[in-house]
Amino acid sequence: TMWRAAALTIVGVGFGLPLALLLARGMATALFGVVRVDPQGIVVVTAILAASALLASYVPSWRATQIDPMTALRAE
Repeated sequence: TMWRAAALTIVGVGFGLPLALLLARGMATALFGVVRVDPQGIVVVTAILAASALLASYVPSWRATQIDPMTALRAE
């Protein structure tokens, strides 16, 4: 369901955001011209990834609601 997809997206962002910040620190020391933390970039990328994850789970969820349950049970 969409609630599960939203929960998984929140967990993914919760784990990914601190890792991204740690990796950004490492990249800033290793590469010249890389900004240590770009808050605007992190917010935009996080929003795009979260929206795409929710959209990717919305389409199958919506399709599943369009099927008659008895038809799906008979097909098995």
